[in-house]
Amino acid sequence: MKLYVNVKQARSHKNYISKEEIYISSRPSTLRQLIAAIVSENIKNFNSKENGGTILNYLTKEQIGEKLAVGKVSFGEAYIRL
Repeated sequence: MKLYVNVKQARSHKNYISKEEIYISSRPSTLRQLIAAIVSENIKNFNSKENGGTILNYLTKEQIGEKLAVGKVSFGEAYIRL
């Protein structure tokens, strides 16, 4: 079964909402089963990420040195001030 779910970005200062497509194997008959299926699918997708599901990104000393040479040490995120 294919579902479309609206997801809010948790780390964002603005309310960025994206539409994500989720596949679940069975058709749930209750809301509890639907929520459980969506959560299970999200956990499976998170655990299968290429980066190993890193929760906290960090910079190595070499990366910090490279960024210092450029003049800006960051994680590559685009921060927008309002």
